[in-house]
Amino acid sequence: MEVIELRKYFKKDQTWYDTKGVVLYRFDAAKKREFIQEMMVPMRDMFVSEEKIQRELKEYEEESRTDIITEHLPTNPSIMSGDFGEALTYYFALNFFAKGANVVPKKLRFKGDPNSPLPKTDIMLFYIEDENLPSANDTAYTIEVKTRKDSPSIADKESSIMEAVKDARKDKVSRAAKTIAYLIKRIKDTGEPNELLKGVKRFSGAYFKTCRKKYNAVAVVEERFLQRHIDHIDKKLRETHPDIAVYCLPIAELEQMYKTFYQQMPLQA
Repeated sequence: MEVIELRKYFKKDQTWYDTKGVVLYRFDAAKKREFIQEMMVPMRDMFVSEEKIQRELKEYEEESRTDIITEHLPTNPSIMSGDFGEALTYYFALNFFAKGANVVPKKLRFKGDPNSPLPKTDIMLFYIEDENLPSANDTAYTIEVKTRKDSPSIADKESSIMEAVKDARKDKVSRAAKTIAYLIKRIKDTGEPNELLKGVKRFSGAYFKTCRKKYNAVAVVEERFLQRHIDHIDKKLRETHPDIAVYCLPIAELEQMYKTFYQQMPLQA
């Protein structure tokens, strides 16, 4: 599986790790144009595969490639923001903390309605050491993502970082196991490859309780408001959630970036 290299675009910053428990990955704004160009097809692939585009072009002669891609993209502003953050985080995870994952469902493809939010755990990725035999090294990664383009409320002490952590805690309690059942059903419904189905099924049922699990929370935020998100982090974050890895991706002109992707994917991807 080819993974887009994101290390040239995001640089690790641990300034706030000791005091706030969050690791930043700062986006290099000088490389914005290069990033958008390189990520255009991978981002489109999160919503609809090339194989499905080709099938629909053959089946529906009146439909253009642009039409088909557009039909799979959200138009609701809130969903557009959230889906972009989840698509970006999928590739971010494969680059930085789930590098070995080899069963990697693209959950955004499974939505029946592009303008509906993703149910259950935002992203689940898996590592299987041996495709034929269970292993103590088999790992399930759960990832909760919160994306925000505007300022969090100062009065309410809002923080997308804390919101992602709270949802990651839900994964730990019960939601992740339910997400696996959802993935299995949607993989079958949408005709994704059998290899993907086989890989996810490895982690179903009692096996999920015993396999290695890594819980993650990611916030994708407008860089101008980063400090507010950090200021509102619970001082006891690392103490109360020691097994949840917390990341934040501050991006300058975040809204402009994701709108560019949505506008250009039907035309260029």
